[in-house]
Amino acid sequence: MDFTDAEPVFSGFTLTADMRTAYGGRCLLTLGLLESQVVSVTHTNRGDDIPIISIRRATKHEARFYFSQVTINPA
Repeated sequence: MDFTDAEPVFSGFTLTADMRTAYGGRCLLTLGLLESQVVSVTHTNRGDDIPIISIRRATKHEARFYFSQVTINPA
């Protein structure tokens, strides 16, 4: 997966958790869909920009959690 692939993830239903680092920086983990596959995107926010740190296929546990939330909270 390429970082440029991450942009469409943010246009759909996402779940984001704040994963602050030990040095006080803000690091966010977002679960969302990319071409019908749940992905995990680690990123920061800088104004309107979303600098990507990493993107990977979600684990089975993350995907199950994502779909359970979509069912509860439809977009």
